[in-house]
Amino acid sequence: MQTLMLVTMLLHFYGAHPQAQTPAEPPAEKQAKPPAQAVLDDILRGRQGPTLVPPTSAVATSLKKKLQLLPDGSHLANRVGRLNKDGDDWRFVFEGDETQASIILLPNQMLERMIQRSVSSQAPLVFLVSGQVTEFMGDNYLLTTVALERSESPNLRK
Repeated sequence: MQTLMLVTMLLHFYGAHPQAQTPAEPPAEKQAKPPAQAVLDDILRGRQGPTLVPPTSAVATSLKKKLQLLPDGSHLANRVGRLNKDGDDWRFVFEGDETQASIILLPNQMLERMIQRSVSSQAPLVFLVSGQVTEFMGDNYLLTTVALERSESPNLRK
């Protein structure tokens, strides 16, 4: 009787409850990518030590002629590109930089304004964009902070 009582106390003390155990679920074969809102929430929790990704060809030469992801927490500054619909996501496709992969834009009011301008325009628009980059499950996401429409007038270009 004392042995049974001792075993019961030990099981209770160490939290072993045989009737409460459930079989472990098999691991998922492939995890689905989270919605952009989940990535936005991750960004808003805060980042430390951001690095600046400079505009123009400095990025292209540093990426060694292959598509690469930008570092998590880095900032894009004045990058030129176009808005592109990709399924449920909106992507920013960098102009003149074949080495840089396009980046998924996180939903915010700046993206909403870009979409409204693009839809109302008869010609494809080019934007000058700045924002904070995050990386999640093999994709880059951009929280746009500045989006300016760039004029496509030939007499205003170099």
